[in-house]
Amino acid sequence: MRAIFFSVCCAIVAATSASAAPPTEPTRDSKLRAEMLDAARPFFEAATHGSVRFVVKRLNVTEDWAFGSVEVQRPDGGAIDQPKSESNHGDAYFLLTRSIRRAGNHWTLVEATMTQTDAALDTWKQTYHLPAELLETQVDRP
Repeated sequence: MRAIFFSVCCAIVAATSASAAPPTEPTRDSKLRAEMLDAARPFFEAATHGSVRFVVKRLNVTEDWAFGSVEVQRPDGGAIDQPKSESNHGDAYFLLTRSIRRAGNHWTLVEATMTQTDAALDTWKQTYHLPAELLETQVDRP
């Protein structure tokens, strides 16, 4: 009986994992990309005390989640005036979730950090039960 239960559980987990679509990256001029960056913008403007522009390194999207690896700059392309360290030269991460409400659906900022660390990604992955592919930061563009 235990063996049957274990087999059924494994089959359910495998079916659930297999049915999840891999993350995609929205095109540069798409409405989806603009909506996601606009959802993250208020956090970074507050954190840097001014307007920001994003240089997108990686933007991954699933049905309900989005992850961004970006460089935060001033709108004129200038650097953000903040203490620099080896791990932070304007680089940042953010995590969004899609909220569906009566008035339509929109993206909501869940987490953001002004430093790019594996610790933040590991915490987000565990806290929100996210697939590793969503938080992939390797840029595989030509």
